[in-house]
Amino acid sequence: MKIYYLNSDKKPVGPHTKEEIISLKQAGVITDETLTAVAGDSKWRPLAEVVSDCSTWNKDGNSSAAPGEQHKELNLWACFVRGIKQYAVFKGRATRKEFWSFYLFYVIFNYAAGILGDMCMHSTSAAYEEKLVSLFENEDLSVYFHLLIDFFKEPAVIVGYGISTLYGLFMLIPFLSVSVRRLHDTGTSALPVILGCIGEVVTFGSLAYFMVGVIQNPEYFYNQFESIPVSFFAFLASLLFLLVIGIYILIKMLLPSNQCENKYGPQPRN
Repeated sequence: MKIYYLNSDKKPVGPHTKEEIISLKQAGVITDETLTAVAGDSKWRPLAEVVSDCSTWNKDGNSSAAPGEQHKELNLWACFVRGIKQYAVFKGRATRKEFWSFYLFYVIFNYAAGILGDMCMHSTSAAYEEKLVSLFENEDLSVYFHLLIDFFKEPAVIVGYGISTLYGLFMLIPFLSVSVRRLHDTGTSALPVILGCIGEVVTFGSLAYFMVGVIQNPEYFYNQFESIPVSFFAFLASLLFLLVIGIYILIKMLLPSNQCENKYGPQPRN
């Protein structure tokens, strides 16, 4: 195996045999992170990825790793577990496989939490649906809002929505961290995720403020519709902003990894 490596001036040096590479590594000339390439391959990758995890080589140049352990790719579940273990790690990079594997199980468990919550408040929801049907002819909008408030005060509803809320809060940090690392993998900063978080806060806050105003003075909403509060326009604007930034982030998440080390670290592999 003939291997080249990039020196500090980013110039190819070599080729070297595996034994020579071991000597250079032991001498501290190169490390596992040194960008290298095998003769005939134009891709520059960290040394540890190119040559069967060189940290497991012994002095004779033979690998001390057990058969089948080298080049072992992580499955979808293992990628998800890695995302959980790197709970708040915003540095480094994450491949497409790692991000989308994490997102897959994130959605699956989110649906599971939602189903469990629906089961907890099924009977309560049915009772309130009957009340809504009986009030169908009532034109007083405030009655519906007060009924909605009473619904969310029910213990079963608090438990039902609490399950989904706790799950969402627990997964928020690892989801943001793996998203940032995926952006890093494409050479992009964390700015889009930061802007998305700000947009989420503005959207929720403006909608909540608007709804509180409607509950306190419902006539203002349907008798003076031409005077819509600024909070409603803020909600629409932030919603449009979220759509734009969401599309941008989605495109970035679909892009392949940078094929070499970038300013966020070496090219990941799983």
